Amino acid sequence: MSITLSSDRQYPLVAKASVSYTDITGYATAAAAQTFDLFELPAGAIVTGLTYKVVTAFADDAAETQLMDIGTSGGGVTDDPDAFTATEFDIDGAAGTGVKAAGTEVGLGLQYTTPVDITATFTPSVGAAALTAGEVLIIVEYIIDDRSNENQG
Repeated sequence: MSITLSSDRQYPLVAKASVSYTDITGYATAAAAQTFDLFELPAGAIVTGLTYKVVTAFADDAAETQLMDIGTSGGGVTDDPDAFTATEFDIDGAAGTGVKAAGTEVGLGLQYTTPVDITATFTPSVGAAALTAGEVLIIVEYIIDDRSNENQG
């Protein structure tokens, strides 16, 4: 069996979303995590990278820890609220903190057979009544199978 080399080349696509403390509702009464749909990736998408950046550290009126997971909903696979973050990340860290998902995260490299929602799950801290600041930027890099932008011949 021989391998057929393709001359097709594809630019990576990037989707990004920002989550602000004002997007998180019912904070004082939330007993469970809150999940948001950030954006949808098309069928055939293969996620090649994910980065999050704390633009403004999340803060509340009781100096509690604020955590977030990035995951998926739909896409022809089982919903996975932490597909890209095996451990919740701390969003009350220093502003400017950026982290790239490790290559071992289950969502990286997975091809979605139907459109998939990329989600963020915010875990409220106990003891705080209100969020007072915070913004995190989530950036997902992906390709779409059988697509090409260039031909390298």
